[in-house]
Amino acid sequence: MASWLLCGLIGDRIYQENYKGDFGNTPIFIGSSNPDPHVPVERVYATTNVLKNMHAAVTEKVYSNMGHTINQDEIEQANKLVFNLQQVLSNKNNFK
Repeated sequence: MASWLLCGLIGDRIYQENYKGDFGNTPIFIGSSNPDPHVPVERVYATTNVLKNMHAAVTEKVYSNMGHTINQDEIEQANKLVFNLQQVLSNKNNFK
């Protein structure tokens, strides 16, 4: 199990047939701005839907008027995701 951080799937449009598999409840954080000059918010929402359909545990946050950058809240969200996952994996290893 791993964690993922992303903003949106790339391409001229989302070709659903290209996305198969099962994330098995893998935690994924999607952070973006509305507007973002490089990633339309509609693409963020569509990406979330694709990943949820593939059984990902998606946390989506859209920030107002932030532009194409990273803010402190996104860093904190990423840290929680990564370090909580490390704790879960560590606990699993302790019970083997």
